[in-house]
Amino acid sequence: MHRVTKNQRPGALWLMLLTLATTAGCCHTGQKPCNDITPGAIPQPNGTYTCQWIHAQMARADQDNFVIYRYEWSADNTKLTPRGQEHLARIAQGLPEVPFPVVIEPSCDERLDESRRAAVLEVLANCHAQVNPDRVVLGRSEAEGLYGEEAPGAAARMLSNRSSGQGAGSMGSLGGGGTSSTLGGASMSGGGVSGVGIGVNPY
Repeated sequence: MHRVTKNQRPGALWLMLLTLATTAGCCHTGQKPCNDITPGAIPQPNGTYTCQWIHAQMARADQDNFVIYRYEWSADNTKLTPRGQEHLARIAQGLPEVPFPVVIEPSCDERLDESRRAAVLEVLANCHAQVNPDRVVLGRSEAEGLYGEEAPGAAARMLSNRSSGQGAGSMGSLGGGGTSSTLGGASMSGGGVSGVGIGVNPY
């Protein structure tokens, strides 16, 4: 019988532990089986879920570009201001590329809201936009406004991104003073800064 010397004991101990680890298998009690990993299963590449979140946030910011805000209406309340008309023309250009509805921010007057909705449908028809009337709705934007102390930081990031050529897509001139991004080759403008628009220039 071979006797293990003192110098061989550490190696023999590690060999015993390795043997126990490889032969013990999965132990469980009762009726709860082991949660074995399916052969061939591997984790997703680094950044997979981060990119999904960023794309979702950018899509939410883009959605705000299709919101017509109350300040975009002129004094008579049934006609859009010049900037509002430019905004709606860009909406008409981008509609075929996206699934978003055209949202009109409501007032406190239901009759006025319906008149504005009819005016928006008329402008879209004049722009040769094939849009289902049910796609033009009254509702609130999901974008969140900025507090006064947040505005300087947003403005600084906007200027920094424009000077470095960064941002979501090619940035163009805005008509509504809101979140900007590019949809279907057209630079769109909304009426606020989206609270989920990471990677999109607020302006």
